[in-house]
Amino acid sequence: TTCSRCNMPSKPPVRRSASCNDLSPTSVCDNNLRLRKEDTATRLATLATLRLSATTVYDPATNEPLLRDLWRLSFGKDDFLACSPRWRLLGFQGDDPTTDFRGPGLMGLEHLLDLVKSGMAPLATTGFPVAVASINATGVLQAYFDLNPNLRAGSRRVATPRTQQDLLSRGGLAPLQALQAELVLHMARLWSTLRRPTPMDFPSVLERAAADLHAVLDAPSASSHASSASGAAAGCDSRVDSFVRPPLAPRVREGLAALHGTRPEAAGGSDDEMPD
Repeated sequence: TTCSRCNMPSKPPVRRSASCNDLSPTSVCDNNLRLRKEDTATRLATLATLRLSATTVYDPATNEPLLRDLWRLSFGKDDFLACSPRWRLLGFQGDDPTTDFRGPGLMGLEHLLDLVKSGMAPLATTGFPVAVASINATGVLQAYFDLNPNLRAGSRRVATPRTQQDLLSRGGLAPLQALQAELVLHMARLWSTLRRPTPMDFPSVLERAAADLHAVLDAPSASSHASSASGAAAGCDSRVDSFVRPPLAPRVREGLAALHGTRPEAAGGSDDEMPD
């Protein structure tokens, strides 16, 4: 039977220890309700943080140090130039890199900087547009998780409630960045399969990579079904299911590799998600 108050399976009194009194079904129900309220409040706060971060615009007055770090990591000790043809070598569309951040905003720069720190910048020497790929990947995820009203999913999918809750239950920012790295790595993998790719090929690569990502994220896994069943049987709160399942980025890495018959390859620090 199911409790009419908390919608959780009814369960007999549980003895916590020899020194504790048995918990009545009412106290178990009250505890479930309390945990759900706390969980909902935490996830709403995480969602608000994500949306604030996704809609923060790049401000040269305060954010230029990040751009300087990107220059240093990409071009060494050469004098920093806010506008330079060298930015195109990293995959920007023009001499002024800040114009490419208009969509995903500051988060686009932060994700790109993290990718370069992880060692993906050399991919630019193969012709793969690292910067534009990274910025677009950030935008795809912002639209998918409904984080930025300026970026709509359009014909692409939006996250199912289950997938969004999975992201929020793990802390939001770190898992999102890990997913972004996996998406960029997948784009680079698709790019490498093309014969003499040019910038004109990038839109189709982006669309295919985004579709693959959505398919993997939206697909229920056997482990998630098993954990849901065990959680319901035990009368556990909803947070158990999210933390029993593997982290998002490794699941996506394996899923994307399976789609194309390749061996999973880690994207920089994508394993460094919020601890389970």
